[in-house]
Amino acid sequence: MPCWKESKRAEHIELLELCKEVAEHRRLLREVAAEKKAASIGPDMLARLIRLCHPDKHNGSEAANVATAWLLSHREARQSTPSR
Repeated sequence: MPCWKESKRAEHIELLELCKEVAEHRRLLREVAAEKKAASIGPDMLARLIRLCHPDKHNGSEAANVATAWLLSHREARQSTPSR
C-alpha cells in the first residue's frame, strides 16, 4: 500500500503544478488580449483618420494614397472578423 499512496501523492503534486501553469497561461493570455485591445484603433477614429488622410484632400499624394490604403485594409479586416 505505501507505493500506491506515493504514486497518488506524486499525481496530486503534478496536478497542482499543472494547475499553476494553466493559471499562468490564462494570466498571460489576458495580458496579451488587453494589449491588443489597447493597441487597436476604434471604428470612429479609423473613419476619422481615413477622412483626414484621403488623397482627395492632399492632391493625390503618394503618402496619402499609401496611408489611406493601409487604413482601408484595417477597416476591411475588422469588418471581416466575426464579433465576439
